[in-house]
Amino acid sequence: MAFTEQGVSMLSSVLNSSRANFSLLLVIAFVLLAGCRYKEQENKNVIFKTHEPTSNEYKQELVQQVMSNKSDFTYVFNRYLVIDGQEYIEVRFMKKNFVAMALILVKDWTKMAQLRKVKGISYKNAEIRGLKFGILTNNPHSNFLYKDHDSIVD
Repeated sequence: MAFTEQGVSMLSSVLNSSRANFSLLLVIAFVLLAGCRYKEQENKNVIFKTHEPTSNEYKQELVQQVMSNKSDFTYVFNRYLVIDGQEYIEVRFMKKNFVAMALILVKDWTKMAQLRKVKGISYKNAEIRGLKFGILTNNPHSNFLYKDHDSIVD
């Protein structure tokens, strides 16, 4: 069976097109998987399983867990909120077999001006690296006060 020059050219362009489509498919799959980087983890802590994040038991347990070793955690932005005129970020505190949500009161928005401007839209699931915070004792919504962070990685 003999192939004409035109036939070979068509076959070559189809193969090149298929490679381009396959490459595009791989890129799309990678982007989708990267966006799912922080999947919901199973939580082994009974208090976090049985209480709401707004309950005193939950908040006290979270403070206790976090203060024991802040450096073990990965902090992932969930959303921006305004409650009673005060601005908060909701953050997932994560490590192996542990995930908990916390509201962090933010008073100084200097390093997070863009996040505030867009009210957190497009920042969901972004990692907040080097998050620094203090403990609040008199706030009914939060036990944490934002101090600083190194970077936000989307």
